[in-house]
Amino acid sequence: MTQEEMKAAWESTARRLESLEQRYEGVIDSELFRERRTALDNLAIRYKNFSRVSLIMTGVSLLYMGAGIIPEQLRVIVCIYMMFFFALAGSIDWWLYKRVKSINVVTMSAEEVAGEARRCKKTHLWSIALLLPMALGLIWIISMAFNFEKWTMIAIAAGFLLGVTIGIRQFISFMADYRLLR
Repeated sequence: MTQEEMKAAWESTARRLESLEQRYEGVIDSELFRERRTALDNLAIRYKNFSRVSLIMTGVSLLYMGAGIIPEQLRVIVCIYMMFFFALAGSIDWWLYKRVKSINVVTMSAEEVAGEARRCKKTHLWSIALLLPMALGLIWIISMAFNFEKWTMIAIAAGFLLGVTIGIRQFISFMADYRLLR
């Protein structure tokens, strides 16, 4: 191949590549430069969101004190219990968020990453074991505050079913991400 033929072939290839780039520019950019979320990213985002919601609910619990929604005789107990519950849940989620964010797949060995993920998963499961009875206790105290009235119990049952549904769905998502880190 002569120098002229190489130059012509090179220019022909360059024209074809430019044509392809112009035709598929959006696709190439979205595939090459899109940020991919890993299982660690998903876990961190979820823990951070849960801790933020818990912080907000801690403040909302304080508002119940003066709102007059909860009957007078148990208002203080219910509000303090709710604030403690949400503050504890938020603290655990924030701690798990920090632990998950500290996992560095570049500098840590695969064994270290898997071990840290196992510890976070175990802490997550222990937090459920701690917070679930507390949530049931909160339901019981609120039921007592309203003297187990029919409509209050229906509202509590609906909230319980909604909470269980959302909780199971989130639990499955958390465990799927932890499974990827094994």
